[in-house]
Amino acid sequence: MQVFEITRDFEFKHYANGIWSADRTQKSALKLNAWNPVLNLSFDENGRIDPSDASKFTKNWFVITVKELVPLDVIGVLSQDPRLMPAVNAVVKDALERVAPGTAQFIEIDQIWAEYQNCAVPGGPFYLANLLVSQDSWDSDAMTISKMEKRDGSSMELVEGARRAVRQSALTSLPIWRESRTGHVLCTDVMKDALQAAGCRGWYFRPVTVTER
Repeated sequence: MQVFEITRDFEFKHYANGIWSADRTQKSALKLNAWNPVLNLSFDENGRIDPSDASKFTKNWFVITVKELVPLDVIGVLSQDPRLMPAVNAVVKDALERVAPGTAQFIEIDQIWAEYQNCAVPGGPFYLANLLVSQDSWDSDAMTISKMEKRDGSSMELVEGARRAVRQSALTSLPIWRESRTGHVLCTDVMKDALQAAGCRGWYFRPVTVTER
């Protein structure tokens, strides 16, 4: 089995990220009283988005600012922060559901706007992808993971350097998962192949070492 970290593809010139707005503009999104998923989003015990918050995604606009607008497969990428969810088109959604059924929650959003071009973003319908599954598979003996103390007294773990390694004994049947210690999103070669076949332009699959531990 091969393992990959899912990150942004910096070589894809049409990569786009979105920000939530009440009126199709990023200016509105920056207001102090604006709804912001990073600050206001709630999850239940299974990692699913609270229904009251889920409805806000469909009422607000997901706004992108790009110089050249093309049909998109994804907007954003699966982030270390679960509140920063990407939007994926129907083909990518189908690939995730086919290879990894039940591992993600999808919320259809149809208010996606390109601010510079003043039009809807082509390539939809789009769905927010909330990854629900996690596991601890990092091999701490083969990479560097440090702990950082927060101001509120809690702590978080961070990966230092470029090396990534997972323990073979920790891998399960999951084809995609979030690392429970650091939030990185990893997948197997089966999931990678399915996503790349679906398009998924804008995501890069970085090889991760699988150790014998």
